[in-house]
Amino acid sequence: AIAVNSAEQTVDDDVQDATEEQPMPERDPDAEVDGVTATADNLAEEGASTHEKFKDLRTKANMLLKAFKSMGMEVVFHNTAESYYNRTGSDPKVSRGKIDGKTIHINLSHERTTAKTVRHEFLHAAFRSISKEKKKEFLDTLKALYPNIKIKGYATFADFEAAVEKAYEGKSADVVLEEKIVILLEHALE
Repeated sequence: AIAVNSAEQTVDDDVQDATEEQPMPERDPDAEVDGVTATADNLAEEGASTHEKFKDLRTKANMLLKAFKSMGMEVVFHNTAESYYNRTGSDPKVSRGKIDGKTIHINLSHERTTAKTVRHEFLHAAFRSISKEKKKEFLDTLKALYPNIKIKGYATFADFEAAVEKAYEGKSADVVLEEKIVILLEHALE
């Protein structure tokens, strides 16, 4: 997500899903998860993880799991960077959260992971079943609202759009489109 700070810091820090490929150890996608998995029918219980961030994120995730029950979502809270990397393949030093199908992975080991990370990933889930055309229409609506949303460091919608496109260079057009929508919605909700 793009936070309220300088343009350079924003792209650096808050476009959370964009990752630079760095050499990582061999991953084991079948390794046991070091963390907690929750669904709408099996919510994350208090004390299920001793990680300091779990309590606050658990509350937000449980609320959103109930709201998204019909979609069959699950949230995996990874206590360690190794667990997060093994399951997602994303660099745990860069990525705070990732959605993979109906599973949202939350990297508790990242210093900047917050309840906003959980919300961000659920916003992605909300847009997964919407056609690209509808997403484009929705982005056009948000573009018209940009003067009211306005993200610090980005005087115009074009500035914001360019920063997201740069941060997500190499990603599919659909991924970039969805990220723009999610980031704008996050700022509209604050």
